[in-house]
Amino acid sequence: MKNTKVIKFIIFLCIAITIVMIFSGIEQFSPVENLTIVVGSGYDIEKGTSGNVVYKVPRSTYIFESTSSVINRVFTGTSMSIGETRQDRQTKLDKLDIFGLDKTFIISEETAYYGIKPIVDILYKNPMVNNNANVSVCKGKAITLLKFKIPNYPSSSDYIDGLIRSAKDQNFFSREYTLSNLFVRAGAEGRNIVLPYIEIKKEEYPSNESTIEITGSALFKKYNMVTKLDIDDTRIMNLLRESNVKGILKIQDSSKKFVEYYGKSKRKVKCSKEGDKYIFTINIDLTGDIITNQLLKDLNDDLNVKKEFENNLAQVTEKQCYEFIDKMKNVYKIDCLELGRTAASKYGRRTGVDWNEIISKSDIRVDVKVHLDKQGRGHFM
Repeated sequence: MKNTKVIKFIIFLCIAITIVMIFSGIEQFSPVENLTIVVGSGYDIEKGTSGNVVYKVPRSTYIFESTSSVINRVFTGTSMSIGETRQDRQTKLDKLDIFGLDKTFIISEETAYYGIKPIVDILYKNPMVNNNANVSVCKGKAITLLKFKIPNYPSSSDYIDGLIRSAKDQNFFSREYTLSNLFVRAGAEGRNIVLPYIEIKKEEYPSNESTIEITGSALFKKYNMVTKLDIDDTRIMNLLRESNVKGILKIQDSSKKFVEYYGKSKRKVKCSKEGDKYIFTINIDLTGDIITNQLLKDLNDDLNVKKEFENNLAQVTEKQCYEFIDKMKNVYKIDCLELGRTAASKYGRRTGVDWNEIISKSDIRVDVKVHLDKQGRGHFM
């Protein structure tokens, strides 16, 4: 069975390589053993004493061996500019890089704070880069994550790709962390880049082994990262920022008494002005099911209890939203909810205003409505 999977994997890669080579204009076909397939790239920097930085760009690749097996290796290029890292990397590589099958781009936190404009520029200019590849920010060095071994995965890039794509089913994450979405947000008025933040963490139970996890979000102002949100604030930001996202909310009295609700959101934003002050109303409509109930015994049978639960969960969620908005306005001072986009579309673009500053001084209201659809098979006593 394992050999069958390997053979299918190699056949898929060979077909994909052929397609990529055709569209890239490569006329002379080379044996697959002479090619490296880039599946993940990282961006690290080292700061010098003069204030300049040295870029280090590691690439995770598949290499085909004559024994019909595929190995994963990471090659790094180092230079004062990102483009020249290709030259340095090629001096250590006896094969030709093939792009178009990239799965992930990882930017180290240090690089993100320094600025990602050169990265965005060089990736945008490369027509062979996979625009659907995921982009994230990592703790520590990107090369550490690219070299990290995940059991039963051909590379950590494959794991990170699945990790970010599957996040849409929980924690109210969206699907919009691709390279193409990065291009759109980097150049759009009233929008700021938000990327998943990943890191290597040790699981204390049950295996005590390390793995790669999403631990929050990286917030950007233009091309520079300004702060990292933990996973709790990330959930609420995602709920306020995105539409058609899924996640879990709860009402909890104690560690033994709580109700958990799994819902899908719909978000609409209204904008108005009173003088020079903007007023935003974020309407969040949640529809979902009960997944755990250790608090309300009559929730299945009593319509009043159901309505009370919906109202209470809406109030609890609104309170969390206002707490996050207060942080956003007074601590982060960044429009991470993209409210400036709504205001610009209504009152005019290219007016020269700083939407981060405007939103930090605006009146932002939240209206949450919760609708309970199903309650599972009933209440387990």
